[in-house]
Amino acid sequence: MKMRSKPRTIFTLFVSFSIFMFALTNSGIISADDSLPGSNPTSLEVYTETPTPENPSGESNATDTGETPLPESTADSGLESTQPGNPEITESQTPSSISTETPAAISETPGVIQTETPMETPTETPTAALTETLTPTASATPDESMQWSLQIDAISKSVYSQASALTSDFLSQGLDSELSAQGGGLYSMTINGEDGVQEIRDVLYGELGDAVRFIGGSAEITIEMPLESTQEISIALESNPSTGYEWQIVQAESEGAGMSGDSAYLGRGGIGAPDMVTLTLKPAQIGSATIRLVYKRPFEPEPQITRHLTIRFSQSVNQIDLSDPNPPAAVGAEEALTAMGATEETLSAQAELPAAFDWRVGDATHPAINIPIRNQGSCGSCWAFGTVGVMEGAMVKAGMPVTDLSEQFLVSCNKDGWDCDGGWIAHKYHTNTLGKSQSVIGAVLESDMPYTATDGGCYNVSNHPYKLSSYASTSGASVSAIKNAIYTYGPVLATVCSGPAFHAYYSWYTSDLGVFSTNESSQCGSDGVNHVIVLVGWNDAGGYWILRNSWDTWWGEDGYMRIAYGTSKVAKYISWATYTTPLAPAPLMLYPAKEALTMDNTPEFTWQSSVNAVSYEIQIATSSTFSATSLIKDQAGITGLTYTSSALPDGRYYWRVRGLNAYNAYGKWSAYRAFTVDTTAPLPPNLYKPLTAATAIGTPTFTWVKSSTAVYYQFEYGTSTDYNSYLYRSGDTTSLSHKPPIMAPKVTYYWFARARDKAGNWSAWSAPFTITIEPTVPLRPTLNTPLNGEFKNDNTPELTWKAVDYGANYHVQVSKSSSFSILVPKDVDQEGVSALSYTVSTLTDGKYYWRVRARNVNGAYGSWSSIRYFTVDTIAPPAPVQVLPEDVSTKIGTPTFSWKASPTASKYLFAYNTSGSTSSFSYTSALLTTLSHRPPTMAAKTQYYWFVRAVDKAGNQSGWSGPFLVYIEPTVPTRVSLSLPYSGAKSTSATVTLAWKAVTYGDIYQIQIDNSSGFGSVDYTYDSAAGATSRDVGPLPAGRWYWRVSARNLNSVNGPWSSYRYFTVAP
Repeated sequence: MKMRSKPRTIFTLFVSFSIFMFALTNSGIISADDSLPGSNPTSLEVYTETPTPENPSGESNATDTGETPLPESTADSGLESTQPGNPEITESQTPSSISTETPAAISETPGVIQTETPMETPTETPTAALTETLTPTASATPDESMQWSLQIDAISKSVYSQASALTSDFLSQGLDSELSAQGGGLYSMTINGEDGVQEIRDVLYGELGDAVRFIGGSAEITIEMPLESTQEISIALESNPSTGYEWQIVQAESEGAGMSGDSAYLGRGGIGAPDMVTLTLKPAQIGSATIRLVYKRPFEPEPQITRHLTIRFSQSVNQIDLSDPNPPAAVGAEEALTAMGATEETLSAQAELPAAFDWRVGDATHPAINIPIRNQGSCGSCWAFGTVGVMEGAMVKAGMPVTDLSEQFLVSCNKDGWDCDGGWIAHKYHTNTLGKSQSVIGAVLESDMPYTATDGGCYNVSNHPYKLSSYASTSGASVSAIKNAIYTYGPVLATVCSGPAFHAYYSWYTSDLGVFSTNESSQCGSDGVNHVIVLVGWNDAGGYWILRNSWDTWWGEDGYMRIAYGTSKVAKYISWATYTTPLAPAPLMLYPAKEALTMDNTPEFTWQSSVNAVSYEIQIATSSTFSATSLIKDQAGITGLTYTSSALPDGRYYWRVRGLNAYNAYGKWSAYRAFTVDTTAPLPPNLYKPLTAATAIGTPTFTWVKSSTAVYYQFEYGTSTDYNSYLYRSGDTTSLSHKPPIMAPKVTYYWFARARDKAGNWSAWSAPFTITIEPTVPLRPTLNTPLNGEFKNDNTPELTWKAVDYGANYHVQVSKSSSFSILVPKDVDQEGVSALSYTVSTLTDGKYYWRVRARNVNGAYGSWSSIRYFTVDTIAPPAPVQVLPEDVSTKIGTPTFSWKASPTASKYLFAYNTSGSTSSFSYTSALLTTLSHRPPTMAAKTQYYWFVRAVDKAGNQSGWSGPFLVYIEPTVPTRVSLSLPYSGAKSTSATVTLAWKAVTYGDIYQIQIDNSSGFGSVDYTYDSAAGATSRDVGPLPAGRWYWRVSARNLNSVNGPWSSYRYFTVAP
């Protein structure tokens, strides 16, 4: 676990003024008091029921679970925005799409770093001055009566061991804690306590720490207490505005009456670092109060909440401090720039620049750069996404395709202590600095270290294929200088202040959001910035930059924003990078192999492709120096990966190859390889034994004398002196002898040998020797079937065995005596069997022994085989007696059928049909060794006849027992599993196809569709066709729709409802 006290230089903290909680308005349950001054913290009135555009009557669409329907949104240019999440902007805030607030003084003078003019100090007094730690009045203390419960879901296997250890630690500290399986390879951890708010803070920020961050995903907090007065309630929380996440009040009431409220951020400073937000609620009356807060992005669909904190007080509490008592130290700008490994560079303004430019489109001299929008999730890793985004853009600018690089590599493997609690520009790890646990410098591919939105663990990655050529940064540059950097180097990394208004730059219904001009830099610490984005262009007519964010395409204009020059200190710090298409690395040589010896004097040379190579050059020489006098071949412009040489004389050669890139620059030569051309064949070997004209009993081993320079040999024989008319030829052998498979007896053969050298040159065949083969005495045969001890219901069984060498025919005996003293019947003492099988004449039931021996062509018998026995049994067992279900009975669902054992039976067959006849069956089981069987699902509302028969070891079958009659009624269907669409899906059509999985005895499926997950007043109900598992629904109005399915059986009984999903219909 990372220690939170590790040293970092801290940006100077300052007290920020209270700001409007935009997400409250976005939720549709809070109204703004327009009469208050725009610069004062906005007073919010919280209600449990608020009319929405879909519900003008004022009737609540929310379910009893507290869920609030999604609000409608109105497209706006950003002047007086009424879109969800944007407060109404008064004249005192901004009268136009571009802020009239005096921006920092921007100098167009080349080479001068400008100092940004501080913003005017607000004259209004904030509701409450905030400090790092709240001072309690009637705050929660460890000795007061309270209970709390924390549940963290979706814990992955990667942190399971840490979570398990934490659970044990909690138990040892007297806390109630449990870690349980959640399904899908995920786990859930619960912790319960009752020792005050400080105990909660110790768990959240001390014990859990970075292993399981509380704001490392969507979270909710529920607070319940009795209110003894209408004094304000203050709640301090951790929040990371650089992620787009913020705390939203979804319920705040006392005895049914809402509470007014406001919020204020304490910007601690630092890029990607968490801040503290204080929510202040004013109860309208005393009594039982419930407050529910949700940590989420306002611009994303309803999230899956994975962190749940519930606090129940038995007495009224006015200040609840759930912030981090020891927050991670932010990285100071000067320290961070030093850590980058580069000094700041002064940018010059370029005289000739277009009035508008967008890298997504490019121009005649600038190729378009379209990097997909990424999503950093709840991790404060914007600094890593900005760093990677600049390099990806620089690579495209240099002519490379779009390459997905790893942000997780920077988060997990930097050596500066940067992580999900913030960091800084990290180009050095893509240029000249070795990452933690790495052995190579350079960027890592996303596929080699995928993004997890956690600190993660660093591990070695061998593939670092790309490195930057250079990088630089500056601060306080003029607008013209920044445009020059964008135009010259490509998309640039830039800092900005991200606050609630920045979060609220989105709409689900339009892609034209206007120019953002709300200045929020006073909320972002002394440096005025907390977030990193990428600038991809500008527009002087509109006075704005085009920025690419890392919050997915739900935010902004498909992930982009038009932001007015100077707004929220955008581009206070910027950095850029250059990438040079690298030379082709030395190709990997394939063939000829090192020190290869070949008989081919026109060899083919092959190698593997080299990155960035468009063609290749090969050299072949008689010296490893490749001097001009030794060079035999020098061929350039080879576009393939092979080259075939013209004829080379015998001798030793050297070869090498190199690649040429698209810019006509050669890479390094490969290491050279040596090979030898040898086209001279060895002499034929001299034959040795058996001597020519010899006679051998059985197949002999043939030998010959070594041939000089030979390493391999071949042997063959035939009945002719022509070696091309061979009956058998061996494979290559390094031995000077060879024994072929059995050679037929009473035949005279000619045999030969030849030699091959290392280069593959074959000699001629040797002069032949002759040999005559006589048979050996046959070996003992091996019996095949019947198996030993086998039962046969065939009284004319077939006996089989394996062939033996020199077995011309076979002698078979069958007897009821293992000594074969009595042969029954007489013809089962059979000689001269030429086949490898024999069928015995009709046998009576009983046990029999059998054996076989072989005889060669000279009439000599070999030994008898081993003895086997088999049993003939042709008598069938009696039919079994059926037990359950009883004859003429009714069962709900498919029952288990059972019967009594039948004497001599070893297996059973079960069957059923609807006719009662044994001529055909609807279902027949495999052979069963049990006295019961449950078949697959039987159709409901159907009358079946069922049967059983017995089978003995010999395979004799009894007749069918029964039939017994059973009538099947359907069970209540089980819960339906939904298939498509997935939760959160978007549909551009008003008609949507819903699909689910079939359940047992589900006949008709009922579908409910509602604009609320509580399905309190169902808007649409549909029935499927019988047995169908999909249904088209609609047309549906634009908006979010929840759906669920229930199965109904043939008795019109419905099963439970499925879990619900939701989808959005676009307008």
